[in-house]
Amino acid sequence: MRGAHTSLIIKEDLHPTLSEFLLSLLVFEAVLGAPFGAAQQGLDARSLARLTRRVVPLPIAPWGSSHHRFLGAGGVLGVVRPDLDGFDVWLGAMDGTRLEPLEDCVAEWETVRF
Repeated sequence: MRGAHTSLIIKEDLHPTLSEFLLSLLVFEAVLGAPFGAAQQGLDARSLARLTRRVVPLPIAPWGSSHHRFLGAGGVLGVVRPDLDGFDVWLGAMDGTRLEPLEDCVAEWETVRF
């Protein structure tokens, strides 16, 4: 794998290796299929910075044109996608108590399954 790509704002076209892509696909599926989760569209940069201090970017390349980035820490996995209004964020966990400490990272989560 390449070195860690920790910036959530993509300034260059990064191409993941097949292993990175497959790993990120597993993370994406785990987030969407998790029994507990939270989501927010249009998250501002300050809230995203608060969140990524607790659920850090994984050291894998983003997905091509969509620039999806992947997060993980403390039993929580996440997906972040930049959009016109900020960032769209999805979090997932197998245990709802893992998400509870993240409630204050965002003023009001749009979707919550704690």
